[in-house]
Amino acid sequence: MIFATVGTQLPFPRLMKALALLPPGEPIFAQTGPDCGNYPFATVVNLSPGDWAKRARDSRVIVAHAGMGTVLMAIKIGKPLVVVPRDAGLGEHRNNHQKATARKLARRDGIYVVWNPAELGAVLHRPLETPTLGLHRTAHQKLIENVREFLA
Repeated sequence: MIFATVGTQLPFPRLMKALALLPPGEPIFAQTGPDCGNYPFATVVNLSPGDWAKRARDSRVIVAHAGMGTVLMAIKIGKPLVVVPRDAGLGEHRNNHQKATARKLARRDGIYVVWNPAELGAVLHRPLETPTLGLHRTAHQKLIENVREFLA
């Protein structure tokens, strides 16, 4: 199953429409936020943290906006993550911090950045690695250093 999530504050119809264009086959479950669209897969506006974690653990891959909570959870549970950053120029967010986050994430094993949602299907249909940043002390320290560097 593909688990798609866009956070709770803003809809991300560009990502949902890209998922809707995938060839039939693998089930998709999406947490859409306040989206009013109709899609050919199961959707819910919001999930409790427990339900979110269960959906993520039960999925083959997580597809998401470039929200740090989602990124950290994918790393924690060891699920491949496909990130489609929101674009402020398209009115999807207040600024382009998600693009900056995605540029940093693009260098990580098991995290795949899709800049053009039309390319989502090609990424999802190739073998995907799991993120290698475990939560053992060394990787955890490296993650903290990278977040500090990014925020500086």
